[in-house]
Amino acid sequence: MPDIFIDELYEYIRYLKKENLNQGKKAVIDHLFLDPKEKYMYPFSQGKVQRLVVKVSRVAELERRNPHDLRHTYATLMLINNVSPAYVQKQLGHSSIRTTVDIYGHWIQGEGRDNLEKVFAYPSTESGRKVHISAYFSGNQKKRFVTR
Repeated sequence: MPDIFIDELYEYIRYLKKENLNQGKKAVIDHLFLDPKEKYMYPFSQGKVQRLVVKVSRVAELERRNPHDLRHTYATLMLINNVSPAYVQKQLGHSSIRTTVDIYGHWIQGEGRDNLEKVFAYPSTESGRKVHISAYFSGNQKKRFVTR
């Protein structure tokens, strides 16, 4: 999570603790997002969250969306911006990176092709001369290597 969100979240938690103390409760926060229609005693239900996302989508003139779409958006944005697939896997709670790559692999920048030319480029000597790949083979291996 970006630092700016962490700072805002801490500020919100401090606010909730202060409100609890003002109401004579303990400064313990069990839930971050409490439903005002439930007098802030209970968190939003899954149904209410789903209806809220649908309502916000409609007001924003977007296609109908659900909360799970936000999860996909989060993962997609991270991978498009070159965040490690292993980190995305941990963020999403996937037990295997294979799950993450199977679902989101098409969003990984270049699908693994970034710097491919650099990986297979001819290395240079200290003088800057390119070393031909056949120099890596010796003895019988070099004889079997055919360049065309």
